[in-house]
Amino acid sequence: LAVLPFTNQTRTPESDDLADGLTESIINNLAQLSEVTVIARASVFRFKNKTDDPLGAAKKLGARAVVVGSVLQRGDTLTISAELVDVAQNKQLWGQRYHDRRVGDIFAIQEEIAREISTRLHVKLTDAERRQLARRPTENLKAFQYYTQGRTAIQQRTRENTLTAISHYERALAEDPNYALAYAGLADAMAKASFNRLVRVIGFVVSPGRKRCAEAVNRFGFDFYTGIAEDTRHFFYYVVEPEIFFG
Repeated sequence: LAVLPFTNQTRTPESDDLADGLTESIINNLAQLSEVTVIARASVFRFKNKTDDPLGAAKKLGARAVVVGSVLQRGDTLTISAELVDVAQNKQLWGQRYHDRRVGDIFAIQEEIAREISTRLHVKLTDAERRQLARRPTENLKAFQYYTQGRTAIQQRTRENTLTAISHYERALAEDPNYALAYAGLADAMAKASFNRLVRVIGFVVSPGRKRCAEAVNRFGFDFYTGIAEDTRHFFYYVVEPEIFFG
């Protein structure tokens, strides 16, 4: 399954972050389902603003089904469209338009979209998976917006944007100190920022990123990091491997 980046029809930076955050949240929710293989965020976002041919993008990604959608924001009001398409048959399996919803409804909408998709794909959910689909990483809209801004910045892969991402993640955690994904994003961003400034003493790696990763693991456990799986390599480099090799 490929969840392509939702199109921002408002064409403002704020709405762009909202559309990206909605896309990522749906990916994260569906990725928890054992019967569904979901294409990673890093892969699908290569097609952002290039989705005039969503079926072609899905075929390039090797997906059998694709989710496409759009976000239109007018002030505090949202209109969100989403549809699930069978790639081989070019057949719509499900579609829904959410009219005149409040921005604060974004969490309920992304939860409903993920649930409808799992139903249309005939996925047999376990009790744990049902709870996972209903789980919301945060209920704080500002924290969610700061987090999505951090995710957008970190994808630019420059030192300046990495520092910007750190600032956004810090703001997200100030709004919601229990926002595990923001904690994970912050740890990863700090790891990237410190990559060229590591202090090595007799093979032991010391860095701000590793310390922040370790704090997150102690607080939330290892499972918290699955939400941004494409960055797991930094997590293992800064936390797991040093502990294994250097104690």
